[in-house]
Amino acid sequence: MKNKRLIVSMLCMLFVGTAFAANPEERSLQAGGYERKYLLYTPQNKLTKPNGVIVALHGFNGSMHNFFDDYQITPLADMLNYIVIAPQALPEQNTLLAGKAEVFNLFLAKKIKLDAVWSCGLKVRIVWGIPLLDDELNKVVDDVDFIRQTIEKTLKEQSLSMENIFIVGTSMGGYMAYQFAMRQPVKVSGIVSIAGSMGLAIKGMEAHRATAICDFHSVTDEVVPYAGAYNEGDAVITLAQSKTDVINYWATNNQTGLPATENVTYYPSTNGISVAKITYPHPKCEV
Repeated sequence: MKNKRLIVSMLCMLFVGTAFAANPEERSLQAGGYERKYLLYTPQNKLTKPNGVIVALHGFNGSMHNFFDDYQITPLADMLNYIVIAPQALPEQNTLLAGKAEVFNLFLAKKIKLDAVWSCGLKVRIVWGIPLLDDELNKVVDDVDFIRQTIEKTLKEQSLSMENIFIVGTSMGGYMAYQFAMRQPVKVSGIVSIAGSMGLAIKGMEAHRATAICDFHSVTDEVVPYAGAYNEGDAVITLAQSKTDVINYWATNNQTGLPATENVTYYPSTNGISVAKITYPHPKCEV
């Protein structure tokens, strides 16, 4: 009887430990002199090794929790049997630039908060008759290396090969996805940018390596303008390269064929906005 009670007690402890195991789990590492945090989600299929890795990059002033709370990425990860790495951006490290932003916030309707900023070549340029601001955000931080470390550490822990690595980013996370694709310290199979773009100061402008890209953007986006800039009163605020330039750059880099355009009729539009899908085919970029 005592043995049975012991076994039951051990099973209960195992169940409790399993039920409350954190997933995603918060991790940290040292990168570039900073302690960096990220979330690691392990897919629920325990019978086989994960098939690959998705790196999920939050937006401007966002959190590493965003893709789990707002985008519900875990069902997708379970279905694909993919690990999810969700890194956290640092606050702006340049105190002078942060102070400038606070001053401009007194006059701008769209406030510039710098609480979580990727080092993605995003340069904020404000011209109000004369140039008032022309600064690159978190340029002293190497987020490409930080993300590389999270990937390599995860692959080593899981005994996985350097294959099937995808980067997905929303808004400023899309900028960071493009920045990572430009430098590619580890080979990525593809990136997804959701309402993001490429920064004016993006580093390593010769990508060379063909990379599959899926880019979602609205031509009327008010946060990341399709044209790269917008007017606020007499001020011109530039936040990115135009999306047309971004697409043309990657079409040239990937040596794509001629694009094919189709209207997306299965999109359940409720606001009268139409959706078009433009595909640039290239065998090397198929995933």
